Amino acid sequence: KGGNNCLEMKKETESKVQLLTSDHKSKVKEIVAQHTKEWSEMINTHSAEEQGMRDLHLSQQCELLKKLLINVHEQQTQQLKLSQDRESKEMRANQAKISMENSKAISQDKSIKNKAERERRVRELNSSNTKKFLEERKRVSS
Repeated sequence: KGGNNCLEMKKETESKVQLLTSDHKSKVKEIVAQHTKEWSEMINTHSAEEQGMRDLHLSQQCELLKKLLINVHEQQTQQLKLSQDRESKEMRANQAKISMENSKAISQDKSIKNKAERERRVRELNSSNTKKFLEERKRVSS
């Protein structure tokens, strides 16, 4: 009867070991599944946050670039206006100088016999200068 009792205890022990092993394996599977789920959720959350930060950074870069381009454009426009104003002023001064020099040359010309001829030459010169000056201004403005 003692051997039979031992055999039963052995079977019972093996049964309990199998039950514990099976229970342990199922708990390990559950824990691994839970950890895998948590890990996947964490990776997805991290990826979404990272993409959000990239999008925000890109948006900020675009805004900054837009502001910089506007600023540079305004500076270039101001520089161009100043340059055009300076060139226009110089051109007008040169035109006035040429007109004065031509008038002086006519007044000092000894070959002109009378006042009427002198006035005719001044009118011709003024007409010629006006035409040249207008063409020069058109050329500069276009």
